[in-house]
Amino acid sequence: MNKKHYHKAATTAFTSLVAANSAPGIIQYYDDSNEYNVGFGNSASIDWNIDGEGGSEASWEVANGGGYLGLNGYPTFFAINTVIQNQTTNYIVDASANFAPFYNSGIIVSSDFNNINGFTSGEAGYFGFRFEDGGMTVYGWAEATFFDKTNPSPSGVGVTVHQWAYQDDGSGIRVGNTGAIPEPAAVATGLGALALGAAGLRRWRKQKQAA
Repeated sequence: MNKKHYHKAATTAFTSLVAANSAPGIIQYYDDSNEYNVGFGNSASIDWNIDGEGGSEASWEVANGGGYLGLNGYPTFFAINTVIQNQTTNYIVDASANFAPFYNSGIIVSSDFNNINGFTSGEAGYFGFRFEDGGMTVYGWAEATFFDKTNPSPSGVGVTVHQWAYQDDGSGIRVGNTGAIPEPAAVATGLGALALGAAGLRRWRKQKQAA
């Protein structure tokens, strides 16, 4: 499993910049080299070891000969954001989000693609999740493509999980945030904004959001 983690700073000045723009802690990121498929015509159960350590936090369940797909977690340890909801990038997954307990996750995809809020069969989207890591509740996001039986690619429902990430200190994480260190030009621009004070920093943030 290819895990990448990014500390938030390398120098004092860069620490100040990042601390002003994001939460503390380390983002644990699992890139698309970890991509895997579930379902596509078979009845199966495939575990999802989110943090790559110890036991799995959740399990994808495909049943009825590939007729439906579900995602189950283990009691108190895992939940997904609003059952399964396609979240836009920059949506913040944190304690204020609406989570479904593992026993309510239930059927995600069936032959008519119900209970798949905001997702389109065959198109990638994002969902938020939380799980217990060393006694702490942590929050993350995953990119996935769901398929129903009407999609020409698979013979049955399924999902391809492309990549995921979580914030390891219990704070929130923006959907799509991998924690990657910005390019030097972006850092220089941000440091210039810091030199201009709060007003300059606000302008820099607005420019980033608009980009």
